[in-house]
Amino acid sequence: MKVTRRSNTVLLAGASALAMTIAAPAAIAQEDEEANSRTLSTVVVTTQKRSESIQDVPIAVSAFDPDALERLNIDTGSDLQFNIPNFGATQGNFSAGGISIRGIINAAVGASSDAAVGTHINGVSASGSTLLETEFYDVERIEILRGPQGTLYGRNATGGVVNAITAKPDLGEFNASVEATYGEFNNQKLSGHMNVPLGEDFGLRVAGFALKRDGYSTAILPDGSEEDVDGRDLWAVRGTFGGDITDKASFWIMGEHYEEDSTRTRSTKQLCTKDDRPFPFNQGCVAYETSGLGYARDANGNPIQVAPGFGTVDTSGTLGGVLAANLGLFPAFGTDSNAGATTSSDLRKFETNLIPQFEAESNTVQAEFQYEFDNDLTLTLLASHNENYREFSDDYNKGIGTTKFGITPLTPDLDGDGDGDFPGLGAFGLPNTPVDSRLRTPADTLLATDNSSSDFDTTSFEARLQSDFDGDFNFTVGALRLNSIGETNYFVFFNTAEALAVATGLPVDRTYFRSRSPYKLKAFGAFGEAYWQATDQLKWTLGLRYTEDKKRQENTPSLLLAPGTTFPGVENGFGQGGPAQTAEFEEITGRFGFDYEAGPFWFTDDSLLYANIARGYKGGGINPPQSAGLASVSNTFDPEFINSFEVGSKSTLFGGAGVLNLAAFYYDYEGYQISSIVNRTSVNENVDATVKGFEAEFYYQVTDNLRIDSTLGLLDTELADQAPLLDTFDQTGGDPNYVVVKDPATTQNCVALVSEVNALLASPFAAAAAGICSGAAIPLGVNPVIGIPVDVSGNSLPAAPDITLSVGAEYEFAMNESWDMSIRGDFYHRGEM
Repeated sequence: MKVTRRSNTVLLAGASALAMTIAAPAAIAQEDEEANSRTLSTVVVTTQKRSESIQDVPIAVSAFDPDALERLNIDTGSDLQFNIPNFGATQGNFSAGGISIRGIINAAVGASSDAAVGTHINGVSASGSTLLETEFYDVERIEILRGPQGTLYGRNATGGVVNAITAKPDLGEFNASVEATYGEFNNQKLSGHMNVPLGEDFGLRVAGFALKRDGYSTAILPDGSEEDVDGRDLWAVRGTFGGDITDKASFWIMGEHYEEDSTRTRSTKQLCTKDDRPFPFNQGCVAYETSGLGYARDANGNPIQVAPGFGTVDTSGTLGGVLAANLGLFPAFGTDSNAGATTSSDLRKFETNLIPQFEAESNTVQAEFQYEFDNDLTLTLLASHNENYREFSDDYNKGIGTTKFGITPLTPDLDGDGDGDFPGLGAFGLPNTPVDSRLRTPADTLLATDNSSSDFDTTSFEARLQSDFDGDFNFTVGALRLNSIGETNYFVFFNTAEALAVATGLPVDRTYFRSRSPYKLKAFGAFGEAYWQATDQLKWTLGLRYTEDKKRQENTPSLLLAPGTTFPGVENGFGQGGPAQTAEFEEITGRFGFDYEAGPFWFTDDSLLYANIARGYKGGGINPPQSAGLASVSNTFDPEFINSFEVGSKSTLFGGAGVLNLAAFYYDYEGYQISSIVNRTSVNENVDATVKGFEAEFYYQVTDNLRIDSTLGLLDTELADQAPLLDTFDQTGGDPNYVVVKDPATTQNCVALVSEVNALLASPFAAAAAGICSGAAIPLGVNPVIGIPVDVSGNSLPAAPDITLSVGAEYEFAMNESWDMSIRGDFYHRGEM
């Protein structure tokens, strides 16, 4: 029996948790119960593709076995961040979430952008992994390697690796477990496993879980009703068969299925300080104080930031609002469909026109074969196939309009309430969009929705040969082939764009924004590491890896508002707008280092000291397709590299009751891939940076009943000197002489000199201000530019808090011979980013 209660409170960047557990007696990380020793148990890991004690591995690594996962309340990949220094987990705006280690995260956008932190299942790269979404169940351990791991783990491990090792069949005995949990928000979880020996040499293990709970947030719908959202409804099942073919040959084969159909949200509350400047200078929401047509400035000329408020987006400057005004659905330009509306001050409540929806399905098959030769060599063959699909859909504007459409031929009064209602494409005999837009019909106000999805099939095969000689020299060599095919999609739908199709004959496939990236990847890697035991205490390691990436992406530009004469053969955005884009990359990377068994050292009972240099590689890629008819950008972006220098120590203290692991590192970061929005499209480019940091992990079994866990991570990141970049939050680049202007035809922004704009507004031709970005006002003395680049040198990386700190304590009470009770409290703090 187990009873657990959690209370989580977020205050600024901190969190606290309290858990109480009543359970059958269990050892608290003790290796020698008979002697009542307080020695902490040691987790055996395979971070270097061979089994070793975690304290003997000269790498910054954290590992959690099932007891640790339960004790620390780690249920999902997101929970890991509360127990690992310099580790973070975030949900991205486009489908999958992201993991950051030491400030290194995949900041690029697109199907061809590789992860910066490798997610692996049983040592196999898991493209599109559900690690941050699903629950951990029936795992042998979770390993987290910090720092570049490209030599043994491959191309997408510049930040590190998260490796989940699932439990394999136990050939010795039958065992089974079932666990049921009920908690707040109607949380219902059922999990369990069954292990069945099949004769003396084979076994079968089946495990699974199911989770349902109500949402943590509340959606306020147009009719005033409220509904719980961000709930969960997911399940998974896994079967593993394996055993010993002979005394030298063994294998296992695993199959897993995961499904989810939830109201999971990518974002909930949208905070906004409404922009009250007139069109075409209105930006919907503002991050800075306004002054006249521009931004208010401090004494140094920098725009003065404002705290996000509970206002709503001024839609007059959005594409949907501009189209409504052009079609006469609103009385004039500058009409805000959210006029007078505010949002709830409760951060857990948000206004929306539809309930968010998340669907995901993953199918995985893995198999491993091992053969131990008589000459102390072991051959490992590892194959995997994964099919992964996920889809999000949500309200794009996160708000309920107050300004209704006027009664027009496009928007007749269908319900007799005195305002206009757009009935949808079908009511006018036009085909629907190829993907369900979830736009409500009939609708009496401006609506916009979005849909983000990915669908990939990935197959990989790895062969590895390792030695276990008694002498001073050992090695690991291997090769990997990986093929992946699929696509990512991102749609934005507008009911006013559909009304435009009815009014003008615009093809339906031009009424929505779509970024579609059909993508193929062929990757090959050959790697090797050599280990030389120079003395009984000193060991040297040298590793090299050759990586080849071949990427291909179909050219399928968004056709939003493009005339039918542009790519006339394209149907619903699925056709090609030109030749497929390709990119190929070849790199050699590696690591070199040593570790020294220092024995009793300073205040420690036993210490391992290590130092290494490594070069990590993350492939370049192909930018998402560009919008037809808009200015072009580069089709590709370059790889990124990390030259890493790290020193560390791993020590045991207090007769084995304590563990203290330290690491300090410096990264020379070349070609950091970042993304910005240009002409409605994500564009990736490269910048350089440096990263410095320190990490400490301290675990102490103070008494037989009391345990302390603590971690500390410090980071100092800085963008290097480089060419100025455009700041999409302030395209004036901090120059008070410029003002941001919106193009009513495309709703893209440009900037122009305040003096030229004011002169135009004071002239008889003030109405020409709407044509500033298109260049129509150049004859009138206004010369627009896209923006003023700014010097970003010295800025911090976006996912790099200066400090992460976790402290936890657990005390166990022996109630009687049959039951124990434990109480635990945890504190977590994350600094500024």
